[in-house]
Amino acid sequence: MKKIKLFFGSSIDELSKERNELARFILGLNNRYVDKDIYIEAYFCEEESTKMKANGSQNRIDDYIENESDASFFMFFKKAGEYTLHELDLARNLLKKKKKPDVYIFFKTDGELPMNTKEIQKAVDRIANTYGHYYKPFRETDTIKMELLQYISEVLDFGQNVLIEEGKVYFDGVEMTEISLENIFAYQNNKEYRNLKKEITEIKVKIKEAAQNEDYKALVDHNRLREKKEKDFAELEKNIIIIIMKLQSEIKKSANPILINALRLAELGKIKEALKVLPSDKTIRATNEVFVSRVELMRDTVKKEAEKYISEAKARTDILKLDVNNSDRFNEISSIYESIWRTCEIAGDYDTLYDHICFLCEQNRTSECLKKATEFEKMICEKNDILSSYVLLKIADSYADLNKKQQAEEYYLKSIEIGERLANDNPERFEPVLGGSYNNAGNFYADQGNVKKAEEYYLKAIEIGERLATDNPEKFEPDLAASYNNAGVFYKNQGEVKKAEVYYLKAIEIRERLAKDNPERFESDLARSYNNAGNFYKDQGEVKKAEVYYLKAIEIGERLAKDNPERFEPDLATSYYNVSLFYDDEKSDKYEKLAYEIAKKLPENPYCRIIVSCQKK
Repeated sequence: MKKIKLFFGSSIDELSKERNELARFILGLNNRYVDKDIYIEAYFCEEESTKMKANGSQNRIDDYIENESDASFFMFFKKAGEYTLHELDLARNLLKKKKKPDVYIFFKTDGELPMNTKEIQKAVDRIANTYGHYYKPFRETDTIKMELLQYISEVLDFGQNVLIEEGKVYFDGVEMTEISLENIFAYQNNKEYRNLKKEITEIKVKIKEAAQNEDYKALVDHNRLREKKEKDFAELEKNIIIIIMKLQSEIKKSANPILINALRLAELGKIKEALKVLPSDKTIRATNEVFVSRVELMRDTVKKEAEKYISEAKARTDILKLDVNNSDRFNEISSIYESIWRTCEIAGDYDTLYDHICFLCEQNRTSECLKKATEFEKMICEKNDILSSYVLLKIADSYADLNKKQQAEEYYLKSIEIGERLANDNPERFEPVLGGSYNNAGNFYADQGNVKKAEEYYLKAIEIGERLATDNPEKFEPDLAASYNNAGVFYKNQGEVKKAEVYYLKAIEIRERLAKDNPERFESDLARSYNNAGNFYKDQGEVKKAEVYYLKAIEIGERLAKDNPERFEPDLATSYYNVSLFYDDEKSDKYEKLAYEIAKKLPENPYCRIIVSCQKK
């Protein structure tokens, strides 16, 4: 059994509520992971009395910190007692000597800064100036819970497994209902996050009014603005926690006061102030010229300087992503990445080079992405590691986007070769990556009309997905359902009706189960599967089955659209329209009218435009 041992230190007569919340949270994690032979042991030393510590039990606590704990979490509010500071000193010294335990420090506050008591101010000075260690403010324990999840993810080598989707937190594929974004310090203090949320609410009111007044010009304008604001909000919502976690990870490597200050300001939502303490784009470019000119002298001392420079430049690109009102931020990010490319190459910082490639890909700058990825491939061609596989896949996808078929195929197969080798040695870690490579290759061959190879790689992806979903259904069943649905579409297009039906129904079976446990997250996927099944059975002339699935899709769609019309009405309109084509009596007119009534309100949506243009005359 894999054990993660955690030590929690704080004053005995305060923060009892927070300790209890964290204990319940860890108990919940253990309940989830007991079947996977993972156990989180939490030692709350506050349960010991001060008298017991004075009588010798402190030695036992010190022994646990030194010889057992993997990480130590310290919480302060108004007090910073002698014993807690002693435990913090011990953990810090051990971390410096043997890189264990990791140390996380939190100060509860009702504002931006720790409480202004003599004990706390003395502790803050000690931590910030003597240790050079980062501390995190918090109001609710959700902030600490997120930190805990990130730490567990690193220990278990889960990869980036703390995800934000539509205002919810997911860990290892499971929604963490115990955590609310609204209660995490970095979200509580981000002014742009609050403003965007308010603006979107106000725009939705205007959309409703315009629809009631049949003011279609206003509808178009408001919907266009809503889509932009929602895109900005989704990007910001996702980036806040990712960037905070990335910066904290960077700080753990060195006590860089510039990064510490930038992170503190970023968590307070002071984005422009955070950018000011970091080197500017101009400074980064000038510094890069110095490093490149000293390439022959890149010994250990100079490399350390380069690492500091790169970490500050990366921090600037990360924090710029939070500056949503800066329309030029992506150009500056691109400029910074371009500036530090050569220095990263010299310093062997391949992760940053890969980040640059991913950024270009996200910006749909395919030719530039391909150029950089090809340069990168030459640097790491002998490594045969997971990063090599990722880069080769980026090159393959870029060639496919540029319709360069021969080159795309070559790189898909190169990526798969490395992925297969890695998965053979460590299936638990690398099979999910290999499954993605198989799926991408399947899509590529399907687009090229190479049915035999497309089927081969689709089925390989499904085989991995089935195995992963058996061990971890919460995390991998959603992807497996998507793979089944894609294989269903593939076989339908090949005219293999029986195989198509099998995979459509497999996707539905999983999505019905997922939607039962978590309707808010999975019912929309289930509705789409029902709609696909309706289309499939209609094409096969199986009228009764087609009708059943169409009506199931509509039943879900009507319920979802009632609670969230902006998100789900386009899908509902599509379902109504499909059913109108299915019937040939008065029901057809009924559903066509319902589809049109929704579609005319959403002229920016491509599916709704089709419905409006196809309305029966």
